[in-house]
Amino acid sequence: MLASGELSFPVASPDPWIGAALGQFGLSLRQASSADLPFLRRLYGQVRAPELEAAGWPVEARQPFVDMQFALQHKHYVMKFPNAHFLVVHQHGQDIGRIYVDVGTQAIHLIDIAIQVEARGHGVGHALIAWLQSMVGPFGPPAVTLYVEINNTAARRLYEACGFSAGAVNGHHLLMRWAPGRAD
Repeated sequence: MLASGELSFPVASPDPWIGAALGQFGLSLRQASSADLPFLRRLYGQVRAPELEAAGWPVEARQPFVDMQFALQHKHYVMKFPNAHFLVVHQHGQDIGRIYVDVGTQAIHLIDIAIQVEARGHGVGHALIAWLQSMVGPFGPPAVTLYVEINNTAARRLYEACGFSAGAVNGHHLLMRWAPGRAD
C-alpha cells in the first residue's frame, strides 16, 4: 500500500470563487491535501469496484491494483494539470467526493469528478456541474469542457442533462462542451 507521503498535490493559488455558489446545496469545497489521500484512494476504489467485480478479480487482488492505479492517475493529473484545483467535496461536513478543475482562458476543464455511492442520485453531480457553469461568463472562460469514457452512459446522461454536447472522440473518451446560450 502506498504511504500518503509518496503523493502530493500542487499548491493552487486561492480563488474566492471556489464553492461560492454551493451553500444552497449543502455542499462545500476545499483544496485537497496529502491528508486527504486515504479518502481519495477509497473513493477511487469505490468508483472502480463494479468494473473489477465484473472482471471477476479476486478480492485480495483488487486493493493492490486500486492502489497502483490511483497513484498513477494522481501523478498523471498533477503533472498534466499543475495549476488545477484539486478539491474535496463535502456535504454537511462529511467528505463525499472530489472534483478536479483546470481553469484556463478558453475553458473551465472538468478533469475529474467522483461522488461516493451513497451520495449519488441526490443532485450532487448536477449541483457541481451547475456551479462550474455559473463561473462561465463575460469575465471568465467562455465554456466548460470535459472528457467522458465512451462507455460511461450514466455520466454521459448527466452531462447531456446539464446541456453538454458531444464533440470529438479521443481514444476511449468523448470530448463534451457546454457554453451559455447554446441551443443543444
